[in-house]
Amino acid sequence: KQILIEPMLDDRNTTSAEESFATWTYDDNLAGWTALLGDRVGKDDVSAYASPSRATDLTHLPPTYIDIGGLDIFRKEAIRYAADLLSAGAEVEFHLYPGGPHAFIFLRPEARVATRARENRLNSIRVV
Repeated sequence: KQILIEPMLDDRNTTSAEESFATWTYDDNLAGWTALLGDRVGKDDVSAYASPSRATDLTHLPPTYIDIGGLDIFRKEAIRYAADLLSAGAEVEFHLYPGGPHAFIFLRPEARVATRARENRLNSIRVV
């Protein structure tokens, strides 16, 4: 089973106007991808093993759990990856937490949304 928590899936996701509430910024994202890929970030020769959104065949992947905050800069790529997995016939459990920025369960661990996210994550692991 894949358990993808606020996943960083696309090295091409380096700019957007949606950063006003981001706790993980596009500068952070570019730094992270650069640490992994060097000067190949966003170029055509990046492997799908490094940047899963580049995969063209998602058949035969295991059941997948994905969760993401509604204010996370990875939101669109997580939604797109979940949809692509579903289209390929994979079993997907997807959770979008409205109002949650990246790492929201660590920012306000006592919040109901953080408690719900932790419970969903643990339940997903338990059914493996």
